[in-house]
Amino acid sequence: MRDEDREVLQNATYFHYCWAAAHGFAGLGIHEVKTKHGKVVWAKALADELLRRQRPDGSWVNSYTDAAVDMINSR
Repeated sequence: MRDEDREVLQNATYFHYCWAAAHGFAGLGIHEVKTKHGKVVWAKALADELLRRQRPDGSWVNSYTDAAVDMINSR
């Protein structure tokens, strides 16, 4: 989903993709993935990226409401 016209959809589903990828890698026992930059420990890379997106109050917000999920009510 790298097309510019699909950027909103990519951003709208980002957190769902992260959840699915993490569960898939963990379930398969995969600890590292190969990227164009070399091997990456996916759990650390994912955690770093999620922390980068975290708001100062500790929350995360999906500003793309077409596919947003109310995470508070899904706990």
